[in-house]
Amino acid sequence: MTQLTHVSMWGALDLLAARHGVSTSRLAILAGLDATSFNKSKRGKQGRKHWPSTQALAAVLEVTSTDLETFTELVAEAAAAQARAEAAAAQAQAQLQNEPTANDSAAIS
Repeated sequence: MTQLTHVSMWGALDLLAARHGVSTSRLAILAGLDATSFNKSKRGKQGRKHWPSTQALAAVLEVTSTDLETFTELVAEAAAAQARAEAAAAQAQAQLQNEPTANDSAAIS
């Protein structure tokens, strides 16, 4: 079972907007919300995470005719994408740490 996280919740909203061919700002407007409701800049500041309200989620699900089960699948999809991104970043970091530097190359010669 996928854990509901801040990243997966916002990722699911991003996916839902994309699947309906609109931006998150347009999705908010269609749901009767302020256009900036889902802006990335409003998702958290100074370490504080801002979660979408249940009222906002309900409005978005209604306007897109999306049931809760489908939204939950989007949450899982967003969580999987985040996990892949984190794994790729960790692998890239490990490769950078294992690459020889110019000083290492000189020592080998």
